[in-house]
Amino acid sequence: MSEHLDIGSDDFSLAKVPDNARLRWFDISLNYTGFVIIPTALMVGVIVATHFTFWKAFWILAAGSAIVVANAVLMGYIGFRERTSYALSARFAFGDQGSRLPSGLLVITSQGWWIIQLLLIMSFWPDISFWWGAVLLIFFGILMTVTTRTGLQKGMTWLNRIAIPALLILFAISIVRSVDFAGGWDAITATPPTKPGELSAVAATIMVAALWINGSTVYPDVARYAKTEGSVVFGAFVAFATGLFGLGMMGLIFYKSLGVGDFGPAFEKLGLTVFAFAVVFAQIWTTNQNQMYSSSLAMSNAFRLKRTTCESILLVISLAITVYLSAYDFQDVFTGFLIFLGLFLTPVPGIIFAEYYVLQKMTVSSRLEDLPSVNRVALFSYGVTVTLNVVLWLVVPEGAPIGLITLNPLTAFLIHLAFSRVLGNRLAVETVK
Repeated sequence: MSEHLDIGSDDFSLAKVPDNARLRWFDISLNYTGFVIIPTALMVGVIVATHFTFWKAFWILAAGSAIVVANAVLMGYIGFRERTSYALSARFAFGDQGSRLPSGLLVITSQGWWIIQLLLIMSFWPDISFWWGAVLLIFFGILMTVTTRTGLQKGMTWLNRIAIPALLILFAISIVRSVDFAGGWDAITATPPTKPGELSAVAATIMVAALWINGSTVYPDVARYAKTEGSVVFGAFVAFATGLFGLGMMGLIFYKSLGVGDFGPAFEKLGLTVFAFAVVFAQIWTTNQNQMYSSSLAMSNAFRLKRTTCESILLVISLAITVYLSAYDFQDVFTGFLIFLGLFLTPVPGIIFAEYYVLQKMTVSSRLEDLPSVNRVALFSYGVTVTLNVVLWLVVPEGAPIGLITLNPLTAFLIHLAFSRVLGNRLAVETVK
């Protein structure tokens, strides 16, 4: 199939973005914020609030945000410089055919987030029956895919232009009312944690970063449209300052002031239920359109199909899984997916960094068609790192594996550099396509 499926909403799924399709810095920042701003950040804020004092929780959220910004900038710069999506950028490290592996992993992880976000809507109706819940989930899932169908430069951008400012307004109103409810800012900062000593600051920081490994890794899907390097850096900073640190602080303040961890009851106490539902729904919509977008781009590379075709397939499969999982406790689904995310996805950016920035010194073929088929060393490095992850998951005490394996971009980076030096001549790059 042609490598130039770039007409209309297919959004250059198998080709480099041309200069005439670039976006201004404002739309880069807005679109990427839509990628990473998820309501589960409120849950993260609540978790650190239960274990730490206010200011210690503040710095934990800030440090976790800094980690993912660094990962996003490194990935985004590749997309900007080469004008390639995440999936096509993976070809520089894994090879043309080898990139099918990281592309497939992204499909699973992005759609996993899509499912979790859709399930999160049902927290507004905790007593709804299974079948009525299924009807709502299917309706909302289809609705959220409408803008994805039009592509990044059309419906997706316009939705972000509406939803992100509305969310910022909700931020401001909620924080002001929370402070008033608590009796002042000093009352919030003085509220002690309910579970002190049960989680270390290092583990909490890495846990915060773990949740956004996927979001920071797919930044090339947006950054490939940037006009300048500054737009790439600024877009990453704005996105995580809002979507991770901002929402995390909102959850932290909610818990310290209202004493509740679920945002449904929190907004009810603040008298914002209707407005909050509309804004949170729009925000989940922006996130899910972007998750579906990245998944369809990755699936397009994995199977060399049109992006819109992949999108239709993913929608049907994901809706079926969502309805099935709606019968289970949300926390169980969320925790299990987080462990999978850490075990299998985190090595990928580390290997890409090692190949692109160190081994190839940012000098790759300008034509995607001329890239080698398979980089066996990259696949071997990935397999070794994942094996290490699984071993850690099995033998390290409960609660620790998530923290340890989140460092895997660095672990995989070092492992791949070592294997490239030792095995480079034995596991030669396969050039036959």
